[in-house]
Amino acid sequence: MRVYQQENPSSDIGFGLLHKLSKISSHFEKINALRPQEKAMQVTDDPFLLSLVEKLGTCFAQPEEVIMKQGENGNDMYFISQGDCIVNVRDDQMREKVAHKLLVEGDYFGDIGILYNFVRTSSVICRNYNTMARLSHPAFKSIASDFPLLKKHMFKHLYQYQDSNINFAKDVMTNIEFLRDISIESFYHVLFSMEKIQYRKNDYISKAYDYADSMIIICDGVCEVRTRCEGNEFIIEHLGKGSIINHNAFFLEDLIYADI
Repeated sequence: MRVYQQENPSSDIGFGLLHKLSKISSHFEKINALRPQEKAMQVTDDPFLLSLVEKLGTCFAQPEEVIMKQGENGNDMYFISQGDCIVNVRDDQMREKVAHKLLVEGDYFGDIGILYNFVRTSSVICRNYNTMARLSHPAFKSIASDFPLLKKHMFKHLYQYQDSNINFAKDVMTNIEFLRDISIESFYHVLFSMEKIQYRKNDYISKAYDYADSMIIICDGVCEVRTRCEGNEFIIEHLGKGSIINHNAFFLEDLIYADI
């Protein structure tokens, strides 16, 4: 994908994108629906949108080009000016749902990455030739410094996402007593601080009498909890999908008392 820094917000791409970004700005509650004859004047006079477009880089992508891939690192955010993309989502059993969503002109993606520096939660692939604008993480921090309410409105919109993987983790985490009464901002910060790890059969997740350095949620598969007595090893419990491992020991900075 070719990326160029946009230097003139009144150029054909930058100026045209201003109008399409009015859709995005509505998520931040900065602009109401505008009548067509008023759009050119009011949108281009909006200081937030002007500041945003000034910091965008212009991207050109080809059909079937992967803009971002689920599970990979990335903290840039993209806005579609021309063209459209499909969103593919892979579940915990590695089954991919193709064309889970269609992104069209005026849509954006990558907001989770730019807010939390979290791995991509889906893959985005071009269906045709696309012209997009890219907002880098340093540019985003600069805009957020000038417009403090930006992050607040982005978080508010993010909390409304209906993603099966995120909803599963949220449902499980509400069973943790320590997390029930924290703010929604802190809750999502914990959620997007978690790293997905795959273990093979017979791998140890944790060993007895080690200090717990992490809390683990089982997304798929089964784990055995083992203990030793008089030189013999016994399985005392099986933990399946949705089980939480080491959360008490992790929060209390305590020892683990069984092999898992």
